[in-house]
Amino acid sequence: MTPTTTRELRAATKLVLQSLVPAEEARRDARWQPLERRSDVQSGEIRRFFLSFVNTSDDASGVQSPDGIEVPTTMLVMTSYGSLDDSEVEDLISGDGAQIFHAMQLRGDPVIPGLVSTAWEGWDPEDDDQGRQVGAHVYTVRYFRAGTSV
Repeated sequence: MTPTTTRELRAATKLVLQSLVPAEEARRDARWQPLERRSDVQSGEIRRFFLSFVNTSDDASGVQSPDGIEVPTTMLVMTSYGSLDDSEVEDLISGDGAQIFHAMQLRGDPVIPGLVSTAWEGWDPEDDDQGRQVGAHVYTVRYFRAGTSV
């Protein structure tokens, strides 16, 4: 297992998301595009995303070695679905969430160095007073973090 950092994990995951061709026929032309600021997710363009790894734990129950330790973290794919109506956006959210999960499952270490596993936790919607559909695809990710401190 290759030890990694959240910065390296984020960079590799962004590339995975950008490579996805949306599985849902509707809005397939709206490809995944990363944003540099979380606040830009509110732009309203479909499948614009900000990727964040938060709540990284020092849970020492994972594999440990002199090079690193396996730890859990929460991966948030903050995503905009524009001003789509509820029935259309529900299908996109469900399909996109599943596709991200499967893509991450297929790209564990060594494809994404240090990635151990991904669990899909669901969709966390955010309030948007402009009528846009915005929220986070939420995953629990286990990765092999460089360093041994717990």
